[in-house]
Amino acid sequence: MSSDAAPARKRGRPRATAADIEARRQKLIHAAYEVFLEKGYNATSIADITAQAGLGFGTFYKGFENKREILDPVIDYGVQQILGDILLDDVALTITATSLTDFENQLRTIARRIDAAFVARPRLAKFLVLEANTIDDALADRWYGLVELAASLVAGYLERGIESGVLRTGLDVTETSHAVVGIILMAIVRAARDPDAVGSSDKYTDAAISLITSGARAT
Repeated sequence: MSSDAAPARKRGRPRATAADIEARRQKLIHAAYEVFLEKGYNATSIADITAQAGLGFGTFYKGFENKREILDPVIDYGVQQILGDILLDDVALTITATSLTDFENQLRTIARRIDAAFVARPRLAKFLVLEANTIDDALADRWYGLVELAASLVAGYLERGIESGVLRTGLDVTETSHAVVGIILMAIVRAARDPDAVGSSDKYTDAAISLITSGARAT
């Protein structure tokens, strides 16, 4: 007996879900992060990224148009790791210091976290401070934006110190906050250039805190 019904279609590969697409995208970002830090952005090819991810070459273009487009989420991923180590859920860092000793101890805690975060990731430190800001103007602008964000966070901390009477009235918060960020950046450059020089970290931190508080403390 014949039938006019259309023959059943063979089932192909199931269509990727939104979760599948996002998981693949994250896999490419993590792979690009590893390869960029190992080889540098300019020396990395898309084939290097897909090989690291264990995915086909064409898969890359389902999530990104080109190598430059994946760079921003790679930097986001690296910065999130650093901030996760620095901005721990620690109430002590949100309490306004009521004495110079409290203020110095808080600075020391933050400085040690910053140092530890970058010393643990020397390749990331090198990539962020020595390469990323030289790739193109847009990334340079983003880098300076991060510096300004850091300065604004420091400024808020200094303002709380002034309000509590720990730091002197009349302190130029804007310029001092940028000076403090400059000290932090130097510590990151040291971690990038010589990750084995961990022994001098405490000395650097003590010298920096002494320099900051000697000029900013209330008399």
